[in-house]
Amino acid sequence: MKVRFENIPLYNEDTDEWSEFSFDTQKDFKDFLISIFKEPGLYEFDESTDKWNSEANKFDKDGLYCRSPYNSIDYRKYWDDQKKKCRTGIIWKNGPKSWYIDGAYYMLLNFLPIMNKEMGNIESFPSIRDVQYHIALYEKIAETDHKHSIVTKKRQCLSSYWHTAKMICVFFFEKKAILRNLASDEAYLTGDKGIWNYYNGYRDFLNEHTAWYRPNSPNKDLSWIQRIEVNNAGLKSFRGLKSIMTGVTLKKSPTAGVGGPSYYSYHEEAGVAPKMDKTYIFTKPALSSMLGQTTGMFIAAGSVGELKDCKPLKKYMYAPEENGFLGTTNNFCNKDKVPKITGLYIPEQWGMPGFVDEHGNSLVDEALAYIDEVYTKMEKEMTPEDFQLELSQRPRYLDEAFANREVSKFPIRQLEKRQSALKDQDRKPKKAELYEEEGVVKIRFIEREDAPYPVDPKSKDKRGCVLIHKMPEQNPKMFTYYAGVDNVEVGTSETSPSLYSIYVVEGSTEVVYWDESNTERIKIEGDKIVASWTGRYDDIDDTNEQGELLIRLYNAFTLCERNKPNFITHMIKKGYRHLLASSNDVPLFKEAQDIIDPSSKLDIGIYMDNTNKKQGIADDYLIKWLKQPMEVFQRRDKDGNLTEEVTYVQNMINFLDDYWLMEELRNEKDNTDRRDALRLAIMLKTMQQAIGRKSVRVDKSNQPSEVQTKKLIKSINFLGNNNQVDYSTKRKINYIG
Repeated sequence: MKVRFENIPLYNEDTDEWSEFSFDTQKDFKDFLISIFKEPGLYEFDESTDKWNSEANKFDKDGLYCRSPYNSIDYRKYWDDQKKKCRTGIIWKNGPKSWYIDGAYYMLLNFLPIMNKEMGNIESFPSIRDVQYHIALYEKIAETDHKHSIVTKKRQCLSSYWHTAKMICVFFFEKKAILRNLASDEAYLTGDKGIWNYYNGYRDFLNEHTAWYRPNSPNKDLSWIQRIEVNNAGLKSFRGLKSIMTGVTLKKSPTAGVGGPSYYSYHEEAGVAPKMDKTYIFTKPALSSMLGQTTGMFIAAGSVGELKDCKPLKKYMYAPEENGFLGTTNNFCNKDKVPKITGLYIPEQWGMPGFVDEHGNSLVDEALAYIDEVYTKMEKEMTPEDFQLELSQRPRYLDEAFANREVSKFPIRQLEKRQSALKDQDRKPKKAELYEEEGVVKIRFIEREDAPYPVDPKSKDKRGCVLIHKMPEQNPKMFTYYAGVDNVEVGTSETSPSLYSIYVVEGSTEVVYWDESNTERIKIEGDKIVASWTGRYDDIDDTNEQGELLIRLYNAFTLCERNKPNFITHMIKKGYRHLLASSNDVPLFKEAQDIIDPSSKLDIGIYMDNTNKKQGIADDYLIKWLKQPMEVFQRRDKDGNLTEEVTYVQNMINFLDDYWLMEELRNEKDNTDRRDALRLAIMLKTMQQAIGRKSVRVDKSNQPSEVQTKKLIKSINFLGNNNQVDYSTKRKINYIG
């Protein structure tokens, strides 16, 4: 998108003089903007920057902008100068510090009053705030870089006022510019709080108090053309800049009325726009030239509403560059504060009332400490659902904005903590692809990335990679490993986010041992994910083969869903029926009829319908497995008397290395291929252990002489609650929570 980079007004605080500065190219201008782009709290506004809104201060004091006689030379000079600053923006220097003030932001500060909540809901000009400056600078960089703009913000940060100012600045000063205001509901355009109320107020103020009178014909809500009808010797015509400002409601159709070229297409309330992605895709070609450079700009900004309505915003925020938006370094993605590239995110701690200094700089650390304190108290006093909703509307971190509002079955915070820890540790699975050579399964290690969550249905490569957490034993015996499969029925698809998913887990061994302090411990060996693959090949046979090879590599006893029989059929045809579990192997899910082929009388896999009962039972197995401790111990004195209750040491989550699995569990309402596959494997493993396919081992290397431990006997119910009895002491240890 072409922007002005020549003859930009420049003020030098050291000399108190105005001059003009020109960049050689638009790229040079972009590089300058990037060099001064920081984040709120770091812009170092000072006493000199207080002059940015000097014209507004003059109007507040005198009730007018220019005292020179109407249409005099000084009068015209003043208004031409202000018009230029509104069109090109200004560069402000104070010693070694430089700032660029976007023209529309300059116009907002000086010529576009707002209803100011900080001043008791009276009409006044906005105060200088680094958070609004930051948004304006981000969007200016996007323009110069031929990118579009995507913003997720906290509530009440002047976003609607700012974007209205951005649009009306072009409408008032540029010729034949087409400006579109988009919204998923008409209420966001023309309702009591709709942005057209801002447009009407701005137009009236500018027409009354400035030299920039702009009549419109038509002049009705959602339809302005900047022109006036004139009669010249009986011939009617129109004069004016002829720019067009429209409002388009997308409730009935996400693409209605958005086609054709435009200067700006601004999507208001992007956080409640469930079909914004379709609108963007339909609009984007009209904003680009044949050379791939933008001729216009799509701008989307909003706070997160209902999660079902903000999926496009979330998609673009987490993958901006891949979708044509300007990405920025975000230090507030989550609590670990590891920088990530996202769309522009405006957290609660930026520009927070009471935590802004006299020049408009955000006091970020102080604000964040205050918010943390308040939220700690709120979490204790509110229901989990209400607290999560509060977080989403006033989020400190981007992940909080898009987090599930409902209380999750899964231990969300432990999963988040583990995800953060994964970035700082070296224990990561190896990436591989499997193939067969002379009847033997081979492993080819590769650099291809694991399929992300969620996957883009239009992605050209959904293959992902096999993750090897632990190599299989040599010639593994049956029932050493267990697998679960959530398959797909067709190959390539550009509409479905579903992927084939298989998880392989190792059976468990209970090891009783004594540490150096004569403390008896029980630890679990195995019982972890050893391998997985989530992906999809263009050919369904290739997809099925990759799953088959992984099962054969581990000789894994495998549970599949019968709802989608494609993979089961594949395994039978290849001669691997013996590796597939039947409903007899998972008694809670035994079905009376085989839905694959009733005449075959085969009873392979389980049928998972959508009843809450079945889904709930399956999830219970997975949840118990995630929460189970990996080690327990009891302290005893020299006479064998219990001196300390059972202590749990870590749980399964501490050993998870699968980032996208945890991401999926944290967003359980979305697509759940990984979860569905893993819970099948865990269910099968647990029920097989219940019938005795589980080993117990006593490590006597440090066993105290006075302890005579006998055989440990297990009693396990089908929901995975293990009751272990040590008959040497007649004590009972409940160690699977």
